Amino acid sequence: MIRRPPRSTPSNSSAASDVYKRQELIEGVIKRLNLDMKYSDFEKMVRLEVPRTYVKEFGVDPIKFWRKIDEAIMFFRRDLAKKGLIKAYADTEVLKLIDMPLAAISNASTEATEFVLKLTRLKKYFKVIQGKDYRNIDGCKPSPYLILKVSRMLGVRPEEVMVVGDSMLDILAARRANAIAVHIKRSNKEIPEANITIESLYELLKILEDC
Repeated sequence: MIRRPPRSTPSNSSAASDVYKRQELIEGVIKRLNLDMKYSDFEKMVRLEVPRTYVKEFGVDPIKFWRKIDEAIMFFRRDLAKKGLIKAYADTEVLKLIDMPLAAISNASTEATEFVLKLTRLKKYFKVIQGKDYRNIDGCKPSPYLILKVSRMLGVRPEEVMVVGDSMLDILAARRANAIAVHIKRSNKEIPEANITIESLYELLKILEDC
């Protein structure tokens, strides 16, 4: 089974300022690289509405760009950690009861992904931890690339994989990889493209028993 690492869970009072700070850090990278683009263009790259190699049009090496972005995001996550704002959801305790190889996939760097998993004491449950692959920048979710790569690392066929995620990017990547797409609802947003929708990771145990 593959799942995404936990997101940071700031209180409502700090959420807006933290989101703004993240945007500010990313805009700082864009400015330092003299890129004639807006934050909205960056968001389009994240969603793969335009290629993640889009910055080549401005004469910037995509790998350099994304490494700088990941450095900024790592700084942001360390700052959240200092504030005590990165916490695992309570239902992640289910991971210790799942008797099958688990993998964590993220569009962030492997370093940033491992940082969060170690901080939340979840790293020990994952056989494979895979962040973005700088050799294939456009392989981030919603591309199926990372799921297919991790499936090979686990020695399983994609159709045997269950991907648990809370975003449209997770679900689209799973469907494109021909894996089982499980949407865990961490908000009121519905994702009809999912094969299965659950409200909590606790529901996974029953699903896995029936598989």
